[in-house]
Amino acid sequence: MNGDLTILRSLDPYHQRIGYLGALTTVAIRGLDTSDALRNRLSNLLSTKIYSEDPLYNVLMARLSGPRQAILNKLVVRRPERALMSTFHKDQERPWHYLSAFWLCDNEMPSPIGFIGPQKVSRIIDLAKWCGILRPTFELSESGYIIRLLLEEQRAACSTGLAFNLLRAQWRQALVLAYFRLLLQAETLWPYLICELVERSTEKRTLTSQGPAGLLCMAVERMIRVLGEPSHPTDALPIKQILDFRAALGRSASTAENYLRPRLELLVDLGLLERLPDDHQKRHRFPYRATEQTVSLATEMANLANVKAPIKDFMERRYFGAMARVCGVTSRRAETLEERLLWFAVSFPKVGRELGLTPGSTVANMGCLIAWEHGVVIEVEEMFDAVYEAKRTRWSEYLRMSGGSRFDREFVIRVQDGLIEALTEARPELKAVIDSSV
Repeated sequence: MNGDLTILRSLDPYHQRIGYLGALTTVAIRGLDTSDALRNRLSNLLSTKIYSEDPLYNVLMARLSGPRQAILNKLVVRRPERALMSTFHKDQERPWHYLSAFWLCDNEMPSPIGFIGPQKVSRIIDLAKWCGILRPTFELSESGYIIRLLLEEQRAACSTGLAFNLLRAQWRQALVLAYFRLLLQAETLWPYLICELVERSTEKRTLTSQGPAGLLCMAVERMIRVLGEPSHPTDALPIKQILDFRAALGRSASTAENYLRPRLELLVDLGLLERLPDDHQKRHRFPYRATEQTVSLATEMANLANVKAPIKDFMERRYFGAMARVCGVTSRRAETLEERLLWFAVSFPKVGRELGLTPGSTVANMGCLIAWEHGVVIEVEEMFDAVYEAKRTRWSEYLRMSGGSRFDREFVIRVQDGLIEALTEARPELKAVIDSSV
């Protein structure tokens, strides 16, 4: 049985936009931190007030359609400090909106719901810890650092400063893959939920968010059925947690719906599910629709949802190839040691620590993401294999590494200068590929 059974039991409507995690990475630090300090920095960013006389106000407002502007104005009404200001300083009041509210209502956001005000930013920190973006000490994790780098590269390319929408998850495909990878690692339920959604849609069966036949309830039932009875005492506690989650879903219709919506909205953010336009005449319809990508994703997830297949194996050996098929991108496999090692070397300057050694998994993950964006599929395990194999070749002089065993292949490493040049000199056909990524 999968020893890493996890359920995000406390997901709620404050967790509907995955881009808030990206915003958090830009204010988190790679060192010991405190909850209060991190919360204050995040609140200061998201709650930056953009006044009507600020040139940025018109820039951001121009990105909002009429309906989105109406949603933005409703967010203003809910702010208690706004109401207080209107009461005592009505004549001096100047129109303003929170920066994060502008970001949320941007036309390029697939859904404008899930606003988080200053009083609730701690809920973003909670989600970041559950997804592994933050360590227990509130330090930015290696996965969180990769998210930050991807966003910083995109922001630098856009040259838009505060106008850059940190809440948008689909700026680049590598960002989508990095976010979805976090979700799969944080909760075992995703394959069951995605497959249940697609199968019901394909078979024209009723989709609902409430009741025993609700989508989330049925996904949990499917998960319990596939996992079966625990065969080892260590599996008993994870199974009990799933059973407790099922019991919580059955307590009220609103609980089941409040737990389901954030999960579906996170998929909407990543372009893996479509949210239907609001229709007040069809209030009770299921507001989500499976797309071609959703169907393709279910196909890739089918093995995980129908047998006791470990998610870790999928993440390390098949994830990037699967996502290439899901996203419909033209790609090829990196077949040679030199090319795999080259992508590893290209990623090192981006994520490598200035002092000491860097976790090999961080470099490998970044290398797989960069290669994927350039149409080259390399799996994390293949990247690890390339580094270990390179240690037995002429390339070893460029690799200073420590750790790794037959029980745990993780290692820390520093890639010495000159490896990229040496590899492209040995394999000239790779130079054009790399020139487009450095």
